[in-house]
Amino acid sequence: MTTHDHRSILFTTQPNRMWSGAIGPDTQTRLFRRSFNVVGEIQHATLQLYAQAKYALYVDGDFVDRGPCFHHPMVAPFDTHDLTDQLITGSNVIAVLVQAINVGVHNHVPSGEPGLCVKLQWTDEEGTHTIEADNQWRVTDKTGWTWPNPQRTWAIGPVEIFDMAQSSPGWQQLDFDDSTWQKPEISPLGQTVPGGVTPMNRPTPMLQYHWQGLGISNLMNFHATSDPVKPVKADDPKEVMAQRLEELTLIEPSNSMQCLGKDKGDNPTLTVTGLTPDCGAVVHLDLSAMYIGQVLLDADLPSEGVIDIAWTEALVDGKPCWTRKGASYVDRIYATAGKLNWRPITFSGMQYVSLILRGFTGDVKINRVGVHASEPNLTWPNDFATSNPMLNDIHKVCERTIRIGTQEALMDCPTREQAAYVGDGLPVAKWIYQLTGDARYFRDLVIEQFRRQSEQGLIRSTPYSWRDDTLVDYNLIAILGTLDYLQLTGDKQTVKDILPAARKLISWFTNQLDQNDGLLSWQWTRDRKQGEFENQFDPSRPKITGMNLFIDHAGMGWHCVDDAGIERRGTNAALHAFLCLALDAMAKIESTVGDKTLAQTCKIQSTKLTERCKELFFDTQQNYFIDGVLDGIPFTQVSEQTNTLAILAGWCDTETAGDILRRILTTHDKAIARNGYYFWLYTFEALKNLDMIPLAMQMIQKHWQAIVKANSSTVWETMAGDDLDSFCHPWSCVPASTLLTDILGFSGLTDETSTLAPRYDMLKQAQGSIHTQYGKASLSWQTDDQHITLAGTLPPNITANILSPDCQIIGKVNDTWELKIPTSTMASV
Repeated sequence: MTTHDHRSILFTTQPNRMWSGAIGPDTQTRLFRRSFNVVGEIQHATLQLYAQAKYALYVDGDFVDRGPCFHHPMVAPFDTHDLTDQLITGSNVIAVLVQAINVGVHNHVPSGEPGLCVKLQWTDEEGTHTIEADNQWRVTDKTGWTWPNPQRTWAIGPVEIFDMAQSSPGWQQLDFDDSTWQKPEISPLGQTVPGGVTPMNRPTPMLQYHWQGLGISNLMNFHATSDPVKPVKADDPKEVMAQRLEELTLIEPSNSMQCLGKDKGDNPTLTVTGLTPDCGAVVHLDLSAMYIGQVLLDADLPSEGVIDIAWTEALVDGKPCWTRKGASYVDRIYATAGKLNWRPITFSGMQYVSLILRGFTGDVKINRVGVHASEPNLTWPNDFATSNPMLNDIHKVCERTIRIGTQEALMDCPTREQAAYVGDGLPVAKWIYQLTGDARYFRDLVIEQFRRQSEQGLIRSTPYSWRDDTLVDYNLIAILGTLDYLQLTGDKQTVKDILPAARKLISWFTNQLDQNDGLLSWQWTRDRKQGEFENQFDPSRPKITGMNLFIDHAGMGWHCVDDAGIERRGTNAALHAFLCLALDAMAKIESTVGDKTLAQTCKIQSTKLTERCKELFFDTQQNYFIDGVLDGIPFTQVSEQTNTLAILAGWCDTETAGDILRRILTTHDKAIARNGYYFWLYTFEALKNLDMIPLAMQMIQKHWQAIVKANSSTVWETMAGDDLDSFCHPWSCVPASTLLTDILGFSGLTDETSTLAPRYDMLKQAQGSIHTQYGKASLSWQTDDQHITLAGTLPPNITANILSPDCQIIGKVNDTWELKIPTSTMASV
C-alpha cells in the first residue's frame, strides 16, 4: 500500500543495520557505543535511529528517549532527535541499548532482523560530519539482562531479570572503556526480510518525560521477611513470580531494621538499615496517582543480594496486588556490592511501587527511586470548566487518562496488553485530535490498520499483533473511523491511499448479502476456531484464522461476568447495524475521494439492509430491538448496545428512537445488557442526534462519578473497577469529547459555515476549546440575573450561527466575538 509522507528523512540510500552474534530464539539485548569529537561551537546536530524491537538512547551519559513506535515488520520508523543543545565541544558518546524480541507478541511481529540503524549529522567549526553504521561502533552482549524469562502477561514480553555481575556498569558514560567490546556486524536493513524494509519517519508524536520521585512521605508500610529467595525458571507460569511475593510471610522488623528517609524536593532518599542474609525488608510506596513509565532505582549496595521491584495499579484488602489478571508486575535484580543504576527496558502503569530487599548484609542506601513518567509530547488544553464540579472532575480524569494512557502508540491499556486496537484506538485518536489539534496518532492508525490485509479482505483488530485473528465488528469500525478522520481533518489524500483496501474489506461483508437473502452468513459460535500466531514475519499473513464478535464487554466472559450479556449467536443485530453504518460511511468516503457510482451502490445496499433488519430484529411486544435470531427463532435478549446501533443505523423513526433510548437508559431491568464505558461513545452520538443532550449529561454524571468518588486518577476499563479491570483505559473516556461537542456545542463546527449550539440552559457557567481542521475554537458563557453572556474565538475565515437550546438562530459570529442574551428568554438555567 502506498501512502504519501513528504517529511524528509536523512537517509538517501538504504540504511545499514548493526548487530552482534547469532539471532536467538527468544529475547536478546545488546549495548552499542560510538565516540566522536566536536570541534568548537556546534551549529546543528540531528540523530535519527531505529531499532528492532526496542531501544534506550543515551548521549554523554544522559538518558534521551526510548523507542521506536509500534510498527509492522516491513517498515522501519526512525525517530529524530535534535542534539544541538546536548553535544559538547570535545569528546561525546552515543550509547544505545537494544532489546530484540525474536518471537511475536501483541504489539510486535519480528522481521528476523534485530539490531540498530543510526545516522548522526552535525555541523561544527570544521564543517558537516556524518556517522552511520560503521566499524568504529562498539557492541557487547554483556548487558546484565538474562533471558529467557517467563512472560509478564499473555500479551507482552517477558519479565526483566538483571544480573549486576554480568553487566557493564557505566557503559553510557563518556569515560567508559569499551576497548574490549566487539565491532558490530553490518548489513543492509531488510536484506533478509521478504519484500524488504522501508525506512520512514516516525508517524506518531515523540514522548516527553518527567520524574516522579518516591520518598519517606510516600511510605505506606514497612515489613521484614525471612522467606528465602526462590529462583525464576523460564517455563514458570507467568503469574508465579509475583504470586510468590504476594505470599511472603511478613513480620515486624527488629529495632535495628528501619526505613529512614529525607524528602528533598524531586530527589528524596531512603535508607533501609539492619539487613541480614536471613532477614530482608519489604517497602511499599504510594505514588498517590497512576503514572505510566519506568521504575528507576539508584542505590548504594553493601553486599550481594536480591532486589525484587514490583508495581501495581490497585490494592486488594489494603495490600498491593502484583498478579492482576494472571500477570506478573515484577522485575528482579541479582545485586553485587557497589552502585546500582537501574532502568528497565519496558514501561508499565502503576500507582504503588514495592521494593523487596533480601540477602543483603548491612544498609541499603536508596539515592533515587520513583517513576520516570512518560506521555506524548503534545500540548493539552486543560481549560474545560463549568459551574458543575462533578463534570469538571470527570472531564479532568478522562483527559488525563487519554494523555498518559497513550505512549509509543495508541493502546487499550499501558499495563496488561499495551496493544493498539482498531475499535477503541480510532475514537481515542479522534479525541486526542479534538483536544490537542495533533492528528498523527489518528492518521497513523487509519493507515496502519490496512497495511497488512488478508486475502479475503479482513484485517487484524490489533494491527501490530502476532495473533492471526480479528474481531469482526472492529473491521467495520475501521471504515467508520476512516470517515471520522476524513471529516475532521480534511486529509483526502491519506483516505484516497487506503481506499482500495477499504473497498476490499467491505466486500467481504457485502458478498455475503448477495448470497444469503440479504443478510450476513457469518455467525458467531461458542466453539469458534481460535487464531494462529505469527512468531516470525510471514508476508502471506494475516490469514485471519480466528474470528470473534466483540460489540462490548457484556457477555464476553472477560469482564462483568455476573451481568446480563449481549446474545451474539445466530444472525446478530448489532453486527448488521454496524454494517449499515459502514456502508453509509463508505458511501460518503467514495463520494468525497472515490467513485460516485460506488457511493450510490453502497447507499442502495445500506437501504436494502436497513429494510431487512427493521423487519427481522424489532420486537413489537417489547418495543425494543432484540440482539438476534437463531434458526429463525428470535432471541428475547435486549441490550443497550444493539438498540443504540439500530437507532444510529436508522432502523426506526426519531420518535420511536427517542422512546427506546429514554426507556432503556432509565429502566432498572437487570435482564437488559448494559453499556460499558467504551460503548457510551455510540450511545452519546445517538442521544445527540435525537436532541436528548440533557439525558446524555445525566448519564455522564451517573456512570463516571464512581471514578471521581473513588479518587481514581484514571478511568477504569469497565464500571466494575475490580481485579479483572485495568485501571487506565483511554477507551473509557468519551466524556472528554462529549462535554465539548454536545454541552459546549462544538459538534456543528464542521466547515466554513458552521453552527455552535451551547447548552447554556443546563449550566450557569462553562468554558472550553476544541481543535478543528481550520484551527482552534473556544467558547464560554456566564449567567447573571439579567444576561447570559456568550463569548469565544473562531478560526480564521470561519463564520458560525449561534443556536439556542431550542435550535433557533440567535446570532452570527466570527473571529473573537461576544453575544448577550436576556435571561428572560430562558425558562430556567
